[in-house]
Amino acid sequence: MAADSGFSDLSPMALLKALLDLGNEICACAKPKAFQKRNSNAITRRIKVLCLLFEEIRDNPAIIALPPSALLCLRGMHIMFQRMKRAMEEWNSASSVWLLMQTEAMSMQFHQLTQDMATALDVLPLKLVDVTDEVRDLIKLVHYCKCVLFGVAEECYDKDEQKGVGFSEASSTENIQVPDDFKCPISLDLMCDPAIVATGLTYDRVSITR
Repeated sequence: MAADSGFSDLSPMALLKALLDLGNEICACAKPKAFQKRNSNAITRRIKVLCLLFEEIRDNPAIIALPPSALLCLRGMHIMFQRMKRAMEEWNSASSVWLLMQTEAMSMQFHQLTQDMATALDVLPLKLVDVTDEVRDLIKLVHYCKCVLFGVAEECYDKDEQKGVGFSEASSTENIQVPDDFKCPISLDLMCDPAIVATGLTYDRVSITR
């Protein structure tokens, strides 16, 4: 993208500032209409989590020594953030009738943006980026959610098999501890569709509709 080519020459600090500015703009312009309220709110929550990560990296004295893979991740995130902002602005300016007619296409676009977000994070070397344990857990949770939402790619499994790496060793999702706040009190699993009941507690919708 021509609009993003200039960011390949930015310093890590300038790139992080641009990401934080874009993230704040996305959250500010996210005014979901009834048709896509759930998807829009989900995207906004993920943006806020990523902004926490960017702030942690920005405030780290070792920012000038970020590895190339981390810079690649940040540049990919900037492109993805720009796409997300353009999409939000387009949806905000559209009429309710148009949004209703485009519901399926918009849902697919939300789905793709979420997948691209997780894919960009795949190249982020958390072991080489000094962030707090809380932020590290949130990023691992995003990886976990990617597998829950999109499944484990069979081609990745085949590549690992060819390299002689077992599936249990190749997949890191098994070792991720899901924070208690994200678990359903009934099933004790990650809540894929949280629902707040009259008591104020949150449960996975499938658990309370059985």
